[in-house]
Amino acid sequence: MFGNKSMTYKEKPAYGAMKRLRRKLLSIFKRWHRKGYDVRYVHINQKQYKKVIFRTESLARRVHADLTAFGSSPHFPTVIGQHRNTVWVKFVQGQAIRRVDTSNLARLADFYAAVYRRQYQLVAFRETTEWHDFYRDLAFLHDTELLSDRLYRELIAQSDEIVPAMVWRGFDYTDPITANLLFREADGVVCAIDIKNLYSETLIGRGVAKARSRWLSDTLTESFFEQLLAKGAPDFRGYLPFLEILHQVTRAKGMILRGQIRPLQPTALNQRLESLIRQAKAGSHPQRIRSLAESQRGEVRS
Repeated sequence: MFGNKSMTYKEKPAYGAMKRLRRKLLSIFKRWHRKGYDVRYVHINQKQYKKVIFRTESLARRVHADLTAFGSSPHFPTVIGQHRNTVWVKFVQGQAIRRVDTSNLARLADFYAAVYRRQYQLVAFRETTEWHDFYRDLAFLHDTELLSDRLYRELIAQSDEIVPAMVWRGFDYTDPITANLLFREADGVVCAIDIKNLYSETLIGRGVAKARSRWLSDTLTESFFEQLLAKGAPDFRGYLPFLEILHQVTRAKGMILRGQIRPLQPTALNQRLESLIRQAKAGSHPQRIRSLAESQRGEVRS
């Protein structure tokens, strides 16, 4: 029996006072751009929850819908529900991921295998929104002179060798920086705690492409993919260099739109893209993707 025991409710910011003040000042001087959300910890009868507050209700609906569509998983916090512009999840106790190496790579592969095999479908890239976005963003970077004339012309003229004909679509976790991931205290499983970065109906592999610019080094990549594919994920190695090109282009455009012009380095960006273009052209990915399309055309996994 519950008797007359009253409920207790306490709510506090996820970040300390000094960090909140610093972010506020940086925001005033346009040197820090919050991506439309805030986080608060809520304690109800000694149980802890996380309340994510988005700037718009539509964004909260999108995040809640994608988490719900993915379903129950140890790799994401348990969804409690959405109320207006907030999404509630259970708080996850865990250990921060300080670095990725051979000792914990398998757990990261487990995480992405679980995300990618949840649901996937092979589709013509030209029929996706990402295809249109890619060429639009290339034109924008060229127009703003961040992308050189020569490189822009090469990307357009040789797109058949660089851009895949067929791609996998499904779920992806698109921002796998180590601050967004932890090892769960209960079982050591990798859990993504920044819930807004899970997307459904998106281009599979974008998360790994970003990881390649962070913690997935060349020496770890082959082992990572061996484990990823052994656990049932679709194989997108054939167009991984293109995914990395897409990541660089999307990142540069986003920085311009947010007014983060100072960190942009046109020379470094063009050199990185040139290297990725060479990788894309040197590989056999057009043939691999076409043969994949022939053997698995129309395949849907759910």
